[in-house]
Amino acid sequence: MSETIQRKISVKLATPHGADFTMHILPAMAGSLQADSHPAVAKLAEQSTGAADQAKYVLEQLIARDEDFTRWLESSPENSILFVNDPVSAIRQALPDLPANLYEQWSHLSQHAAAVENQVM
Repeated sequence: MSETIQRKISVKLATPHGADFTMHILPAMAGSLQADSHPAVAKLAEQSTGAADQAKYVLEQLIARDEDFTRWLESSPENSILFVNDPVSAIRQALPDLPANLYEQWSHLSQHAAAVENQVM
């Protein structure tokens, strides 16, 4: 029986009220993430084919660079803390060579997803 070893990055956090908790960031296992079958893409496709295509593009770019991003997270506690506090800034810092339009599409998708969620409520 073969064992799969899963890497994880753990970040211990404390709230202003003294409660401590640990957040575990798990990188994707090889082949486990696919933009075509991602639930977020399927949900967006129910509302807008264009939004689903944008989400697929963003996910493909991020999935392709998962190993690079994981190494960046592991390289410094400050990197992991930045990711917890501001994921978009962390990704920008970790992967500066991602296409510039990726962040614009990501922002547009976030606005679209929020609008869809408001319609549902």
